[in-house]
Amino acid sequence: MELNVLGVHRVDVSAKEIKFAIETGLTGKHLKDHLAGLRLIEVLCTAPPKRFDAGLLGQYAKSKPDGRSQIAYDERFLTADAAREIQPDEAAKASVFRVAFFLHFVNSGKPLKYARVEASLPPVTPAPARLRKLCKYAFP
Repeated sequence: MELNVLGVHRVDVSAKEIKFAIETGLTGKHLKDHLAGLRLIEVLCTAPPKRFDAGLLGQYAKSKPDGRSQIAYDERFLTADAAREIQPDEAAKASVFRVAFFLHFVNSGKPLKYARVEASLPPVTPAPARLRKLCKYAFP
């Protein structure tokens, strides 16, 4: 399998979502920290395993008991050319597809990993309109 990180994008969180976070107890520094490292990431997956699991995409830390620090959240699968959204079962049959997802507390100096495959992260940029329309952040 090959991963190509096409973009790492800043996320604009709606006022409605911020209000929800505050109502559920995420305030002050915790809220600021939560949003500061939040990114929308788009990856091109080539020759993926038959049982691709987007939950294995993430940045890993040895200090955590399971070795995992952050994993993909609210993933959306797209055709290789990003022309349309596809369902996970359709992506499973494809030899190439894109996946866009949110990742919290992104460390731009660490690679994105999937099992033993790693990909470096490009610089952070604004999210393209097509991704902003498709991927709306909601607090977990």
